[in-house]
Amino acid sequence: MSIIQIILWMALFGGGTHDSRGWKGIVPLNSTRADVERLLGPPTEPCSIGCDYDTEREGVSVRYSGERCAAGDGNPLNVPPNTVISITVYPAVKPRLLDLKLRMRKFTRTKDPELNGYSTYTNEESGVTYEVSDKKRVLSIQWFGSSRDIRNSRCRPTR
Repeated sequence: MSIIQIILWMALFGGGTHDSRGWKGIVPLNSTRADVERLLGPPTEPCSIGCDYDTEREGVSVRYSGERCAAGDGNPLNVPPNTVISITVYPAVKPRLLDLKLRMRKFTRTKDPELNGYSTYTNEESGVTYEVSDKKRVLSIQWFGSSRDIRNSRCRPTR
């Protein structure tokens, strides 16, 4: 990776350990659609729950909540509608996983059962997953809420 690519990557994701709670101030289970659109502008196409945004340096996909504790949702959360549930960033410049200087012992590696050499590295506590190619290049980063935020946002069973 060239020094220019490293500088670009650090500008995009803030440098450091990269296992922070969110991306560019957007924190799953805390930020709203309005926060995302202030940062990124409108989505590339009209959308409701899953929206895509493009910037010069990456593609961004955001999943928003529907109604609080919706019965048909496979993972109902007690958050207001249009709350960010997850955000996935697809960088145009694919950095090497090693260059991110992650604390790898905090991550669980899962090998892709279909793509030889591809893996995901997940830190449930921080709420982040890195999708990595067979050449150890980061293809995407997904923030989905820290384990604490998810626990605090779960719907309570009704009696």
